[in-house]
Amino acid sequence: MLFIFTTALMITAAMPAAAEDKKNQRKMLFYTYAGPVAGTGYNHIRYKDWNTTLSTFQNVHTSGLQATGGVMFNIFVNNIIGDFRVEYIGNFNDSHQVHHLFWSILGKYKWPLTETISIATGAGIYFETPPSNINYNGTAGLQVPVGIIINTTFDTRLVIDLMTRFGFYGYDDAVGKVDITENSYKVSYGITIGFLFKVGRL
Repeated sequence: MLFIFTTALMITAAMPAAAEDKKNQRKMLFYTYAGPVAGTGYNHIRYKDWNTTLSTFQNVHTSGLQATGGVMFNIFVNNIIGDFRVEYIGNFNDSHQVHHLFWSILGKYKWPLTETISIATGAGIYFETPPSNINYNGTAGLQVPVGIIINTTFDTRLVIDLMTRFGFYGYDDAVGKVDITENSYKVSYGITIGFLFKVGRL
């Protein structure tokens, strides 16, 4: 009888703990946010171009400002973030200007400093594709963000990232065809700001 009573007492005591574990499991939800994003920065491009005077290809270096704007989607699972963006980017370089679509995929992790502010960093890839104002072969590369996330309200978040990107670059204009090779690359860095609204959860 003592054994039965002790076993029943242990089961009764374990029931709240099991309910708490089940409650904690329900807290691991996928929260989805979406909103506008914009950014600005600086880029440096190296590519090979045909020199009509010397009848040979030469390395060309060009630099300039860039600006982006579009929409971003974030999925939050506790401190893990999946970040996807579709933007249009303008490269205002000294030798030529190229405008085209910009696709970004990032995986980030955030470290909460307070209930309102968190630091986030990670890594990802990006693609530059047509449509473009010239015949553009595009760019593909790696990117690293470092930034902060501010819980502005219960359902909104401000995301600020410092971005560094490196990728292979190429374009095709009326002068001569330029292929994407190890000799043609693009390095850029800048800041992006997004304001996100909670749109759902799983």
